[in-house]
Amino acid sequence: MQRSKKVLFLAHCVMNQNTVVSPLARAEGAFERITSMLAASGFGLEILPCLEMRHLGMKREPMSKEEYDVLAYRQLCGQEAARAQGIVDCFWDAGIQVIGLVGIGESPTCSIGNKRGCFMEALAREPFWEDLGKIDIPAFYLKDKTATEFFETTFREWLDNLTCE
Repeated sequence: MQRSKKVLFLAHCVMNQNTVVSPLARAEGAFERITSMLAASGFGLEILPCLEMRHLGMKREPMSKEEYDVLAYRQLCGQEAARAQGIVDCFWDAGIQVIGLVGIGESPTCSIGNKRGCFMEALAREPFWEDLGKIDIPAFYLKDKTATEFFETTFREWLDNLTCE
């Protein structure tokens, strides 16, 4: 079988909502409809680590970006961003492109958009950042049927556009 030679990076909780702070989880495990679209895309999937869990464990309380913005957490984010760049370099050396990044909207760690999370800020300093297609799964996902359907259409189009590049 021929490989696609294209990879997407995913925020950890796209695949595992069990690591999300208890009151904020929106799915039992993975975001099933999103992961189905990802699997059907033919892209390889590289799961980024859950740095909030690694930093504070599973029994942590919800925190803001400002509360996570401490030296130890910034260092952890920087180390993991450098590790991600190393993974990208390995892929590049093998002729495989890292073409996209799926984040989590409004996450203090993994938001790409409006108020970029701590980990995404660290990733943005790495050379591979500029070439990525980027999208956040919004905070409303799975909370409102109409908005969810709109986002899923947007996500499918985003994946299709990555395919065309």
